[in-house]
Amino acid sequence: TIPEAIRLREAGVHIFVIAINFAGDMYRQEMDDIASQPPDQNVFWVNSFSELPEVGSAVFNKLSSPDMNKDICDTNEIKCKHGGRCVAAAVTGSFRCECIQGFTGEFCEIACPSRFDVAFVIDSSVSVGPHNFGLIRNFSSSVIEKLYQISRNNKFAMITFNSEANVAFSFGRNSDLNGLKSAIAGMRYKPGGTNTALALRTAYGLLQNDYGARRSAQDVVILVTDEASNIDAQETLPAAKELKDAGTHVIAIGMDLDTAGRAAAQEVKDIASSDDRAMIKLNSYSALKGIESDVINQMCEFGRNGRK
Repeated sequence: TIPEAIRLREAGVHIFVIAINFAGDMYRQEMDDIASQPPDQNVFWVNSFSELPEVGSAVFNKLSSPDMNKDICDTNEIKCKHGGRCVAAAVTGSFRCECIQGFTGEFCEIACPSRFDVAFVIDSSVSVGPHNFGLIRNFSSSVIEKLYQISRNNKFAMITFNSEANVAFSFGRNSDLNGLKSAIAGMRYKPGGTNTALALRTAYGLLQNDYGARRSAQDVVILVTDEASNIDAQETLPAAKELKDAGTHVIAIGMDLDTAGRAAAQEVKDIASSDDRAMIKLNSYSALKGIESDVINQMCEFGRNGRK
């Protein structure tokens, strides 16, 4: 919930929260974290629905207030950290922090000393479908854009897989952001089986220096899939182990695994690195947008630990 709220605020959306008959400090903290800052001006606590008309009037008055049109960055309320620059959103009184290289987060509070070689491995099997493939493609493009903004030292490769594995681009190509985004936009959905083992072995191959990967970089694989392997399934976990044994951090994102079954969920868990957060389960492809910051923060922590 909180990451989704942060994404909205970063996009310049002003969030009012109306909390009805809430009790407990835990819930109050969540409401404060969801709302635009400062919470005391944007969270309304009421005991019953009958109080809503009064709250509606208060919200209307705030929307009509000259304060909603002022540049919030001219006040002392916003503190972008580590040299970040406050950028005000039009009309709403919201803002975002534009971070310098090496930092990320809503307030540029997260240090991300990154030099990553990141291989995206995305499922193009028949169960995914063209619409969902497009959502995975958008997710990949957005994460790449954010990582590129954090550091120009990050490099990227892209693999799509069905019955086969296809390298859309390797680390040695598309060093600028526009080239990367154009290459991703040009990827086409090609349905087939689910040969996850071949896709992971292809990622391992790309992370060798012959394909533009760097010995000095920290290696990350981001897998997005929605079912268990059905081609050479016995080779999937050995392929994942080979990556992890080489020091690669593997983030495995499983889509709608409750529908796919227990075997699929177990396979995705076993593919992921041992960090509890490295396996991410989502109920829908539209939820990918809400985990972008989580994925990047996880990578930043990996980078701070200094592991190859």
